[in-house]
Amino acid sequence: MGGLEGAEDIVRVFKVRKKGLLPIKFNLSETVDIACITGARDKFFATVHFLKFNAFTNNKKTVMKVTEDDVIKITNFFFSQIMGKPALNRLSLLV
Repeated sequence: MGGLEGAEDIVRVFKVRKKGLLPIKFNLSETVDIACITGARDKFFATVHFLKFNAFTNNKKTVMKVTEDDVIKITNFFFSQIMGKPALNRLSLLV
């Protein structure tokens, strides 16, 4: 019994996630619970949303703002990869 015919042509299709912030799913400790982390995430989101920075375009200094889509991506990355389960897994490998 062999593999499926044409199996090499199978392409995985991932469900597109709705636009928005990812939910916080676990506590860091007894005192730092989901509500605390969610509050920190929302404060982080608000801070990044109002960031402005100077950039040069065609040798002219312009003020750039971060778009809402970029703010969502930055916040989700920070709170899922830097503060989330992958970070916990990386830290546990060090111990």
